[in-house]
Amino acid sequence: MKTKKTLRILHVMLLLFTISCNTDDDKTGIVSEIDTEVPVIQCLSNITVSISATETGIIVNFPKPIATDNISATVTQIKGISPGKIFLVGTTTNTFQAKDAAGNISVCSFDVIITRETPSLNMPYLIGNNPTPTGKKWVKMEDLSDEFEGTSISSNWDTRSVVPGRFNWLGRFPGLFQVENMSVVDGELRMEAKKEVEPINLSNKDWTHTGAIIRSNAFVKPGMFIEAKMKTTTTIMSGTFWIQAPSSDCTILPKTELDVTESIGRSSGKFKPTEPGEEVPTWYANAREDFLQGMNATARERTSACTSKAVNRGTPSDKGGTFSPSEDFHVYGFHWEDPTKLHFYIDGIYSHSIVPSIPFNTPMAIIMAIETYDFNWPNDAEADGFNESKIDRSTRYKWVRTWNLEDE
Repeated sequence: MKTKKTLRILHVMLLLFTISCNTDDDKTGIVSEIDTEVPVIQCLSNITVSISATETGIIVNFPKPIATDNISATVTQIKGISPGKIFLVGTTTNTFQAKDAAGNISVCSFDVIITRETPSLNMPYLIGNNPTPTGKKWVKMEDLSDEFEGTSISSNWDTRSVVPGRFNWLGRFPGLFQVENMSVVDGELRMEAKKEVEPINLSNKDWTHTGAIIRSNAFVKPGMFIEAKMKTTTTIMSGTFWIQAPSSDCTILPKTELDVTESIGRSSGKFKPTEPGEEVPTWYANAREDFLQGMNATARERTSACTSKAVNRGTPSDKGGTFSPSEDFHVYGFHWEDPTKLHFYIDGIYSHSIVPSIPFNTPMAIIMAIETYDFNWPNDAEADGFNESKIDRSTRYKWVRTWNLEDE
């Protein structure tokens, strides 16, 4: 009797289990399927926006891409910058992802490209910054500017090495300044570096090399902005752009000089010969290395009866750049904001500032010179670059421009 009862119970349980396993499919009549369909997302075309040379970026708006799916999908941005934010100059890739409930994913991307316009010809060559005060505008000072058009040097300049009552410098021995080493050719001022066939005897010295110097007749003053587009000679001699106060009684007018940049085309591997018992100055090696690259700006309080020695404030070691000044043209700019705020620019981009040892109040003449240096003493004509072509031996200037602020 017990055995029959037990069998009945087992039979009922088996029947219930069988029914439960088939109930869902019996009710619906279908079999569940996995969603493998990937959403379709369509991105925008690339967006290009042009901004002025002095701007760094601009707000860009764009719609979020739309995705379609057999059920539904959510779109999110996974790379780039969100719409309505500032995009900087350059290319920003924006990537969006569409994802459905089953985890299927598709992505698309587009670029936002921000370009700059060419710097304006109605103000200093500036890129990514604009020091123009509100309510002011820049006006070019024609007597302190030159585009070097034509075939002769304009009346804005004095080509003499000795200018009575103002300047008195024949050159740094053994490089003598010679006016015939200057010319205006193909829209450039060219200042040639030469190794003379025979030394030139002057002031009881035999000058073996020649360069040139040119100075503005008018003077630059605080508040002005000066700039030059130039390329340094490939020789051991220099490429320079600077301003200097004229000779005067230093008790009344301190002697000041501001080098916007100084550079050399190559190393001679030699220093100026020393006298018996004299040691080579420790700064020679560093100066030669510095002058081979970048911008070398220095504010100088010159040696005179009023100072025991020159007081120089130069370019910080991490500024000025590492480019070779003799390989291409660069724009070197100087903003004399006020007597104690001296700002420097390379190719329109702010580089650094210098606080001089004394206030620079004195008006100064613009000077360009190609000269020799004690720390890069002539050695061998071939190795020093003096057998190169005339154009390669020359420091070349595309233009010099000076600006002053006026009310709008």
